[in-house]
Amino acid sequence: MSRKILIVDDEAPLLAALRRQLHADFDICTAQNGETALKALEEDGPFAVVVSDMRMPGMDGAHLLEAVSRRSPDTVRIMLTGCSDQETAIQAINAGGIFRFLTKPCPAEVLRDAVEQALIQYTLVTKGKEHVKKFYDQLAQAQDLLQETQMLSNSVPDALYMFNLDMTLVKWNTAMESMTGLDADQLLGRTFQSLFDPDEQANSEAAIREVLDKDVASIESCWIAGGASVPVLLNLAALRDDENEAVGIVGSAHDITYRKTLERELREIADTDDLTGISNRRHFLEIARHELKRAKRFHRSLSVVMLDVDHFKAVNDTRGHAVGDDVLRTLAHTCLKALRDMDVIGRYGGEEFAILLLETDEKQAFKVTERLRKAVQKMAIDTDAGPVRITVSQGIATATGAESDIPELLARADTALYAAKNNGRNRVEVDSAPALKKAKAGR
Repeated sequence: MSRKILIVDDEAPLLAALRRQLHADFDICTAQNGETALKALEEDGPFAVVVSDMRMPGMDGAHLLEAVSRRSPDTVRIMLTGCSDQETAIQAINAGGIFRFLTKPCPAEVLRDAVEQALIQYTLVTKGKEHVKKFYDQLAQAQDLLQETQMLSNSVPDALYMFNLDMTLVKWNTAMESMTGLDADQLLGRTFQSLFDPDEQANSEAAIREVLDKDVASIESCWIAGGASVPVLLNLAALRDDENEAVGIVGSAHDITYRKTLERELREIADTDDLTGISNRRHFLEIARHELKRAKRFHRSLSVVMLDVDHFKAVNDTRGHAVGDDVLRTLAHTCLKALRDMDVIGRYGGEEFAILLLETDEKQAFKVTERLRKAVQKMAIDTDAGPVRITVSQGIATATGAESDIPELLARADTALYAAKNNGRNRVEVDSAPALKKAKAGR
């Protein structure tokens, strides 16, 4: 089994440390940037595994591993990155076919274990398929080959299996039992479709059609394991006889729970305002666009509110930015308590917030925002210099059906907010109020 790996990182001390820690177990080459790594791939390859940092001068890790996947598809790819790289990591996972995603600093034993698992994967990809398929074709006549391959398959952490043409399970490794939570008696004769989550039955049928039509298939789906739904990556290959007739399916199942959890956490990071914990502007606009389309389709009411902290600059100037941050955090918390569960709030920028009121007409929106205004007025933020109190001004715009998109609706709400500021602050204005018309004329 090839144990040749390439480690790419722009930090020379880190490369030297990794070489010292891992050289006894692996044949290690190193590179300090993406361009050098691709040259090494061409001149010194093939490599079983490439481990790359995300952030590097010039070509970053995501683009490097994507290039590796094109030039050396069998090479297994691992990414090392810090927290600040996580928003980009989902794209890298999808584009570069990342096998493992490890955060820095990464202990040597964790990296060593990830590389060992990657080497197993590399062996399966480069050598295992042909060997396993040949083994299954000669199963009845070659008991010695059966025992040898069974030992190999049982050493693999992924579930390996064989189904006949009726999609009935006939062979599997011990990892299959561990992954499904079923013993040998329970697995024998079980159908391919029965392993899937009931909501994923369409995926199981699509996988069967694809593998019998194209000989190979790779899908992400969910299996049932111990009564719970487990996300898995399935790699399937058709078994054919000497006349090229399909006689069954062999494949592997890899548990991708960790990857799915990471992707979900990364999406939450990408969608959340760091300071307040509510939706950031991008995520708010994404939800708003979707809800406006739905409101139009089903002829439902929808209102948008722009909220701004009155005299917030004075808070920062007199109390400091740390107190200002506390004010915004407390305000976001108060808004969440005062608003309804179905409402959506996001930090639009600075001390400005945007609120989406679903199934809410102008009259109802005024009641909601007035209740919110009073809650904020009662709010007190404790500081070393004494409590800080604030007020907010709000502008409401209710969708009339004429808006082609959310920006137009937000612009109306912003104009109403401008009127609330002009009319003394600590108040709510709607875009049909007389004060609004005056504000529009004066802008």
